[in-house]
Amino acid sequence: MGDGLTKAQQQAAVGDGIAVACLAVGVLGVTSGRQALQAAFRRAWSDWPQASGFQQVHASFDRNDIERIFTKSANRTTGHVAYWTSGRFFEPHLLGDDWTIEEAAERVESLSGVPFPAWLDLTAAFIDYFKPEELQWGP
Repeated sequence: MGDGLTKAQQQAAVGDGIAVACLAVGVLGVTSGRQALQAAFRRAWSDWPQASGFQQVHASFDRNDIERIFTKSANRTTGHVAYWTSGRFFEPHLLGDDWTIEEAAERVESLSGVPFPAWLDLTAAFIDYFKPEELQWGP
């Protein structure tokens, strides 16, 4: 799990894992509204069994890293799997234009040490919190 990773690596792994899992289930955007974004992450993170392996990722009322994780990912160009662009919605993208979701999922597992189905579970809980108008779905 994320125990042997630096703070930056742990946060990047979370951004990558949620991004690839969103794309895998057809979510092309989540609201960039701070209150909804942080509440969704706080709820999902608190119930995710693997969260204990990512001690440098915070999801409390006092400190919630999800907006920073998504925002900082846009500056990454190598060594990661995905990034988020922001506007009215945070939108996930794969770094490798020619990667399949399956290839990206394998890379997420390799970099984070967390099986991809666990990232799907976290992401399902995360997107479940949002109202329909706070999500963008793909075809």
